[in-house]
Order: sequence, then C-alpha cells, then structure tokens
Amino acid sequence: MRTLNLTATESTWLDSYGNGVLQAGPIHPGEIWYPSRVSVSAYLDGSVITGVATCQIYAGEQIAPWTFVDQTYNVLASGSSMIRGRKLHPGKWVFAVFSNAGLSVYGNTYGPVYPGTYATLVITGKRTVS
Repeated sequence: MRTLNLTATESTWLDSYGNGVLQAGPIHPGEIWYPSRVSVSAYLDGSVITGVATCQIYAGEQIAPWTFVDQTYNVLASGSSMIRGRKLHPGKWVFAVFSNAGLSVYGNTYGPVYPGTYATLVITGKRTVS
C-alpha cells in the first residue's frame, strides 16, 4: 500500500440565490482518503457577498446530521481541520453545502440576485492506494 499526498479541488457555479453543493471523494477501488483540512471559498464576480452566507461541511455517504463536520459564515475564504481523523472509502464523500452565497450589493434577501457566484472546495491530507 502506498501513501500519497491528497489535494482534491472541485468548483462550480452556484444558483442565482447562491446555493449549491460540491462533493469530492475517492472513486477508485483500494483508495482511501484521510483528509486533514477542508477549505472553501466563494467569489461573486468581483463583488462583496453580504448577508448570512454559510457553508456546511459533511463527510460520509450523504448529507445528514450524523455526517456533519463543521460550518462557516466566512464563505470568502475559510478552512477547517475538524475533518481530521475521518477515513473515506469509495462511496463516501466530503460535501460542501453553500447557502445564500449570492447575496451581494446588487440584490436583496427577497429573491434572486446578481448571478455568478463561483464556489470552490479544496481537500488536503493523505491518501492510500493499494
């Protein structure tokens, strides 16, 4: 079994409300991830995200209360090491659930706002491959 560094990055455009989910995890048989840090960021076309934007991190087979890891209100650039100690086999994922990350100086909290929030999830740690 070989131990390698883990750096996994996923990105996507969020919906016009600033909501969306990113996920990453091992997909090859015999591969196991040992994440030590998860970082998230959201970028809104050069504008400042205001309001109550959040990102919740989960690790497991699904997004559920028992797979919750951490939460941040700083979606511009935030990291967490609360995931340390988790072991992810194929079929288990790290999920980043963004909410309200589209609220900007162009909109309000009552409907869709200026579209274009780009979200990123970065997972670092170790992985083993057999």
